[in-house]
Amino acid sequence: MSRANYSGFAPLVLPALLLNACANIPADRGWVDVRNSVAAHGQEISPSSNDVTDTARAATTEKLLAQPLHFEDAITLGLLNSPQMAAIYAQLGLAGAEVLQAGRLSNPKLSGSFGFPLTSGGAGFGFGITQDFLGLLFLPARSRLARADFGRAKATAGAAVMQLAAGIGHSYYLAIEARQNAELLALIEQAADAASTYAQALFDAGNLSELQLDVQKVASAQAELDAEDAAAERDMARLQLNREMGLSATQTEWQLAGGLSLPIAQEDDAQQLQTLAAAQRLDLQAAQAELAVRQAALAFARSTRWLFNAELGSDYARDTDRDRSAGPSISLALPVFEQGQSRLLRAQAEVELAQAQVDELRIDISNEVQSAIEQLKHARHRVDLLGTRLLPLRQSIVEQTQTRANYGLLGVFEPLQAKQQKYAAEQGYLNAIGDYWLARVALARAVGGRLPSDAQIGAAQTGIESFKPLMDQPRSIASAAGPSSQSSGENTAQPAPSRQPAANSQHAHSSHSGVSP
Repeated sequence: MSRANYSGFAPLVLPALLLNACANIPADRGWVDVRNSVAAHGQEISPSSNDVTDTARAATTEKLLAQPLHFEDAITLGLLNSPQMAAIYAQLGLAGAEVLQAGRLSNPKLSGSFGFPLTSGGAGFGFGITQDFLGLLFLPARSRLARADFGRAKATAGAAVMQLAAGIGHSYYLAIEARQNAELLALIEQAADAASTYAQALFDAGNLSELQLDVQKVASAQAELDAEDAAAERDMARLQLNREMGLSATQTEWQLAGGLSLPIAQEDDAQQLQTLAAAQRLDLQAAQAELAVRQAALAFARSTRWLFNAELGSDYARDTDRDRSAGPSISLALPVFEQGQSRLLRAQAEVELAQAQVDELRIDISNEVQSAIEQLKHARHRVDLLGTRLLPLRQSIVEQTQTRANYGLLGVFEPLQAKQQKYAAEQGYLNAIGDYWLARVALARAVGGRLPSDAQIGAAQTGIESFKPLMDQPRSIASAAGPSSQSSGENTAQPAPSRQPAANSQHAHSSHSGVSP
């Protein structure tokens, strides 16, 4: 007679069902926790992609694109439309699946047998269902580890959202800087073209040499090339921001609001920013959560080192003679070749690796914050030097040169050259302001949230209008130029029409906003 194992369902299945009832995750995969976490860092985000219909997303996008975009509008669009947000949400789903898997027992194994008699007696048959006993015993511990790892996944998702928002902010200020730089170089091109036109008129009247004419034509051609390069950079910066906002190439008919603002009155304390970064960086919190999970896993591995696969059940057997028997059964793996050394070593190595990653990230954050602080400091110093020293001197040179030209002490082109040098200084000033705001974005990214000094940012902009040439030479000056114009050095023409910039002309602090395209 042969017999097989049969495990009763009740002693195994009922406890498993009770434990499995607790192994669940929120329907939103923990997205509410992610939203609350990033909101505490100053960044609002929409509900999960599953909670926002395509119709609602399109309506919000259309509403925001219908008006000039401010800093917050660009980030809202990016966090609403970017496929990266869907990827972040999907990662939460993968982490949630691990929680569900860890909170459930492996499926029981069903077996059957039939024995043929080799001597006297009848044939025997049996059925068996076996279940991993240690899986049932360790189910609560495994579930706790998985939930802790799910907490790490939510912190990682929050860090990814903050990084995405920072990237959008960076592209936003790049687009503003490129926009205003293109406007200024267009004005410089106009001035150079007017000078070339005027030079041609003087040459035609016999009051200018061919060499002097060629010099002005070269300057005009170079200014046109510079303006074209700036326009290309503006278009590329707009397309980059368009991509960051999750918009297609057919959704480029939007405008940026305002212009680059001047630096704020008072920057944040460096030590305060270091403390803030160490406390609120979500990627550091995620790494610390990972370390905690690995430490708990190591403790679990140590406590269960000498426990191996075990299956528990009850016997039932019957043969053709109608003999029956029943009783408990257990199956144990003998620690002959493996005593858990590999499992323990792996857990120990994972703790060491997680600790090294936390230590490395702390060092990286500290240096990243300090580097961003230094970058911001130098950018602000450049703005101050250009705005308070170089530009006033360039303006003074223009005024003095024009006065001397009006009295016939200088030729007509010296004032134009002085103005062109002033325009170049103004271009450097605008670029310095752009670098300043890009440095603030980098510092906010390094700190892991909004800067305390953001509260100082007001509502007015520093626009390109303030850099509009004071005395443009008109394109029509050639018709009014005569032999006496060269000797007197007086400018009798009317100001040239310039491309009308869209930015505000006030020199004041502003909110995160940019110029319209």
